Amino acid sequence: MVFNNSQLELTVNSSAGEIDEWDSLSHIQLILEIEKAFKVRFSLGELQDLKNVESLVLLVSEKCNESI
Repeated sequence: MVFNNSQLELTVNSSAGEIDEWDSLSHIQLILEIEKAFKVRFSLGELQDLKNVESLVLLVSEKCNESI
């Protein structure tokens, strides 16, 4: 569990600025866990463009489709 908060409810509109536990370290941990789980790699430029959970989901989806 990246954010160590079992009560945390994310939506597609959730963003790092709204979640106390989502700091720079947990952001890195989250990205590493996603890369590992989905067997994808993100560039720094891709990560800088993320605005919310929805944009992260769309990026993961794009990456997964690229590897097919």
